[in-house]
Amino acid sequence: MHMKRRTSAWIIPALALGVIGMSLYGYQEHRIESASLATLDLNYQSAFHSMVYDIDELQDALAKALIPKSPSSIITQLHLAAKDAATAQSYVGRLPETLARSSRLSQFLNVMMQKTEDLANQHANGTPFSTSDRKEISMLYNQATQVERATRNVQSQLMQHPTPITHVTSTFAEPVFNVTKQVQDRFSQIGKSVPIFNIQETNTLSHEQSNSHMHVSNSLLSGPVISKTEAQMRAHSILGMNTHAKSTIETLGSGYGTSGYLITMRQTSRSVPSYVAIAQHGGAILWMARDNQIVGGKSRLTVQQGATQAKQFLQSQHFTNVVLQNYASYDGIGNYTFVPVISDVRLLTEPILARVDLTTKVVTHYDATKALLAAPVHISLQHIITKQQANRALQPGFYISGEYLALVENTSHQLILAYNIEGHNAQNVFHILVNAHTEHVVQIDKVTRYESPTS
Repeated sequence: MHMKRRTSAWIIPALALGVIGMSLYGYQEHRIESASLATLDLNYQSAFHSMVYDIDELQDALAKALIPKSPSSIITQLHLAAKDAATAQSYVGRLPETLARSSRLSQFLNVMMQKTEDLANQHANGTPFSTSDRKEISMLYNQATQVERATRNVQSQLMQHPTPITHVTSTFAEPVFNVTKQVQDRFSQIGKSVPIFNIQETNTLSHEQSNSHMHVSNSLLSGPVISKTEAQMRAHSILGMNTHAKSTIETLGSGYGTSGYLITMRQTSRSVPSYVAIAQHGGAILWMARDNQIVGGKSRLTVQQGATQAKQFLQSQHFTNVVLQNYASYDGIGNYTFVPVISDVRLLTEPILARVDLTTKVVTHYDATKALLAAPVHISLQHIITKQQANRALQPGFYISGEYLALVENTSHQLILAYNIEGHNAQNVFHILVNAHTEHVVQIDKVTRYESPTS
């Protein structure tokens, strides 16, 4: 098996953020003070107000799409509407899960994205919009207006009668954040204004056959509830510490995306702490940051052997169908990014990070949060255009060195199925995404540093 070694611009900061986040997230959260709580609430408030603004922009774009006769002018507004819906949905994702669920906004915005993009794509060749098409745009406008009014109403209430979104409901030793009842009631009112869609409207048969995350993460967070004692035992096991190691356990806050435990462990009272975050349902390891004292000396593993060590660790966590996407090494440490694979499609939106100490041969850090907490995929993972058709979207003199299907996020934060193409012309090396449903070139990145695949 050949692994592509490409140090993309994003991989180092992504790994750094993952490792820092693994080490510090829960540790800081369970020691939260009033100032931290205020910051958390401010982030939620900011996400809500930004979401309302983008829903307003969505409604404006649909209103403008009803005015012109020119297909190109209508298409421009539909693309803007899809972009605004996608941006609004990204802000919904930053709200507490209970609010996103009770308001039903995520499903509404997803339908808006799909329908506006579908309408635009159907007329990409310049064919006129029919009376039926214009009626559909009008219906989407009316639905968006209804939701815009509901969200504006809640925004007005929050501004006139300021109410915190979250509050602490437990002791300082074990804080648990919950949504305040007033805010929960207000978001439920939004939910009553959101149109009820027939899911069959928005998902074709190919969608049903190929979406909804058919990889292992579905089952990993749907098992029985584990106790604190069981969570501590799993933490001891994953860290390889003896039963005499000192440990404390806290509850993950609601902002994390799932209920769970944070276990802090020290081999001795003077040891640097290690951390393990464990899901309450099923007991999957969300992330782990091991006490990583520098041993020094010559590396006992090559970078490729470190990748094998990391993959074996992922397999022990029940991620059996993954592929190495990127890796980098420095100072005897190997940093690896793996992605799940479904039906030969790489889920680049769900990276799993692992760090291996090449001197001690130990996996010191691991983060599967994005893969475990990923929302269901509501687009088809069946390509419509062939690999040959995707290649025809590029100039004849472009040499392709590698190509695979991948689930990616475009600049409008929408999930799309794309051919991920690597290649070069006479001057530069490029990384290109071609939509596997429409043949449109989604993104072109010039790679500043290129390293040939190694076995």
